[in-house]
Amino acid sequence: MFNDLKPAAILRLLAATVVFLVILACAEWWFNRPFFPLLTTIAIIVLNISLLFLIYRKLVINFQDNRKELRGGFQQIDPLLYLHREIPFRKPLPPLRSYAASPDFLALMLQLVREHQPKVIVEAGSGVSTLINAYLLEQQGFGKVYAFDHEEEFAGRSQVALGQHVLSNWGEVWHAPLRRYRIDDFPVKWEFTHTEQQEGLIWYDTKVIPDELPPIDLLIVDGPPRTTQVQARFPAIPLLLNRLSPNAIILVDDCYRTADRSTVERWLESFPEFTGTFHYLEKGAYVLKRNA
Repeated sequence: MFNDLKPAAILRLLAATVVFLVILACAEWWFNRPFFPLLTTIAIIVLNISLLFLIYRKLVINFQDNRKELRGGFQQIDPLLYLHREIPFRKPLPPLRSYAASPDFLALMLQLVREHQPKVIVEAGSGVSTLINAYLLEQQGFGKVYAFDHEEEFAGRSQVALGQHVLSNWGEVWHAPLRRYRIDDFPVKWEFTHTEQQEGLIWYDTKVIPDELPPIDLLIVDGPPRTTQVQARFPAIPLLLNRLSPNAIILVDDCYRTADRSTVERWLESFPEFTGTFHYLEKGAYVLKRNA
């Protein structure tokens, strides 16, 4: 029953009770005698109950969040062990989950790399996935992973991590600041929204891509941040479509988020040569493949 009560309603009741007590206290001071002592007592009781309820709600929310996090953590143990069984890491990995990729997403990525054996992997957003891909390409004996990152400091840290794991020959991080693209800047066209026509779209600066880069076999979309714009990851395919190989695979993280899932749905509608499969991972993921 108490869980159905809204904290906002309790806060309004709390504020009204405080205002009532202040007015009553002012009246008693002005007339130098107590008014409605029963109402004062009731108001104080309401005030205390409201405070206790807010504390209760905070405890319940924290408990539910912690239980969800703990359950999710247990579910990530098996894919994490799978990664360590399949890859002989030379150094400890950076922290996983939260803003970084989750073990189940990395396990799916591992399976895709093993199955399709890409020569060129491009990541929108660098991090632990860049390390994993570099290890996988080292194991298969050919290929290289390239990762965009709009933050120079983080791009540098990712490149240093590749060096620490002795993987500099298998991976490279591009510092690619975010820039605004006008509609005419895109090599392919789709049905633009009014906002896109007026303001354009923001994504990584693709000028960092070398002209001699071979076609992309695996594109992993895990950036830029969702705060960049609505459907922050949508420009990935319009900007890179002409650089994808005929059998390219696209892997997208965070697809439980409404904006990212709608981005993939819009891709599938705008670019019908792709089909998508949703994977029920911790954060949700889509795998897109080009139709044969």
